[in-house]
Amino acid sequence: MPPASDLCWTCQQGATRLLNTTRDFGEALRELEHHQAMVKQERQHYIDICKTVASQLPADRQLGSHDHCSFQGSNHLSFDFAQQVHYPHNPLQPGPIYFKTPRKCGIFRVNSEGHKRQINYLIDEAHSCGKGANVVISLLHDFLENHSLGETHLYLHADNCAGQNKNSAMVQYLQWRCLTGRHTQIQLSFLLTGHTKFSPDAGFGLLKRKFRRTRVDCLDDIKNVVDSSSEMNSAKLVGAESGPSQVLTYDWSAYLSQFFVKVKQIKSFHHFTMNNSGTLVVKEYNDTGEQQQVLLKKQPGQNTMPPLVITKGLDIKRQWYLFKEIRPFVADHVKDVVAPLPNTPEHPASGSDSESDEEQPPAPKKNKTAQPNPAQRGRGRGRGRGRGQKQ
Repeated sequence: MPPASDLCWTCQQGATRLLNTTRDFGEALRELEHHQAMVKQERQHYIDICKTVASQLPADRQLGSHDHCSFQGSNHLSFDFAQQVHYPHNPLQPGPIYFKTPRKCGIFRVNSEGHKRQINYLIDEAHSCGKGANVVISLLHDFLENHSLGETHLYLHADNCAGQNKNSAMVQYLQWRCLTGRHTQIQLSFLLTGHTKFSPDAGFGLLKRKFRRTRVDCLDDIKNVVDSSSEMNSAKLVGAESGPSQVLTYDWSAYLSQFFVKVKQIKSFHHFTMNNSGTLVVKEYNDTGEQQQVLLKKQPGQNTMPPLVITKGLDIKRQWYLFKEIRPFVADHVKDVVAPLPNTPEHPASGSDSESDEEQPPAPKKNKTAQPNPAQRGRGRGRGRGRGQKQ
């Protein structure tokens, strides 16, 4: 067995579990070695695609809004959500803000390895619809429509998060792009769980290093931090602190279910290939055999789009929390942007010590059927041993 220092944390836990639950040491060792071999193989597949795509990209073809299939070549993208950041942020953090929750900004990253460029979508909490499939697909759709190459062949890599990336809606969306003439072929691959470090993480690391050293008071400040963090990074606002969203979120899941069936046993596979035939090709690993699934129920319209998902914005309790608790820490020139006075009166029952009820754990329920501990019986007031006992 390889030394523990050569194994990642996930592999160490897996090895420990196998050795504790399997009587046959040889079987546990074979499973661990197979896992390590698959990790190396899938990582090499990722590296090879990046090199192949970079070698055939024309120097004069830059990311932007291009006609569909206007570039007879390939492009490779990696995408993922990053850890959210809070603002206002001060490197010399004032003590009183430590236990408070400033305004939140989510970050969704799409990295074009061939160009060494990363678009970081900044999602203020007023424009947030969560991190589900509809949000991920909508952000990826915006990138492919406005920041791609118009390529015929597209390679995508993501991690194994089922709720965000590895789900039927994502595969159906990519199939929809092929059927509507936006691409000829798309291959979606997922890195193995526990081994998902890739290019978007490098871009975010540079961003976070710059963010820690910079005072940030508003979304525009975060955008400036991202743009100045490295040549790789650039920022795009999903929406300002107030006003409509600039990057729209669509209800892709409901829309695509009209035209496609769900992918069978999706969690068992790591590679999905879509084309304009409507047939999905799946593989467990890069070197395993192919299987085919027919997803298409009926041909989607060429120019139709899903209905919009309307963001709810900040609820009134969160608005008053920001105004009362966070506004004093914001620079004067953006106080009315980040934490303005709400237009709606504060509800008398709502406090200002938290941003939402979801943050507060529910009070523990009393077990009415619980019986007192026999050892404690008779130890009430004046009973049992002690001062209250009659002699």
